[in-house]
Amino acid sequence: MTDEQKDVEWGPCCFCGEAIAPMFPDPLSLTVATSDGKWQIWFTHAQCFKARLVDPPDAFGFFEPAHF
Repeated sequence: MTDEQKDVEWGPCCFCGEAIAPMFPDPLSLTVATSDGKWQIWFTHAQCFKARLVDPPDAFGFFEPAHF
C-alpha cells in the first residue's frame, strides 16, 4: 500500500460518453438489477438521464417531478 493520493473521476457518462464533473446534482448513479440477482452501476449526468425519460401518453406525468 502506498501513500500516493489518487484522483477519483466520475465517468464517463453512460449516455453521452463525456466526463462527469462532481457538481450537484452530478453524478447520478444508475443501478440495474436482473431477476437472478446480478447487478451493475453506471454513472450519468442528470440532464442526460432526464432527457431520456419518456412521458407516456397514457401515464402523463408518471416521471414528474424529477427533483434533480
